[in-house]
Amino acid sequence: MGTNRKISNKRAIVSIGLFILFILLIMSAIIIQVEENNPQSFGLHVWTAVHVVCGTVFMIFVIFHLVYNWKIFRNYLNRKNR
Repeated sequence: MGTNRKISNKRAIVSIGLFILFILLIMSAIIIQVEENNPQSFGLHVWTAVHVVCGTVFMIFVIFHLVYNWKIFRNYLNRKNR
């Protein structure tokens, strides 16, 4: 039961992390669009860096999400095919 609890905690952390990163990606994309009018702006460079880092971490979290939920996905697809 302890192992199951650890996996649940990891799933929760990954799910919350994905949600927060998704919000940050949307916000940084909007700010980049606003700052685009002034290409020499320091803020544009900062928000572009934030967007790239958040996107990279988001993709890593997506991989963890797939790994932690692989059994659930596989069972769903098997049930769907029957």
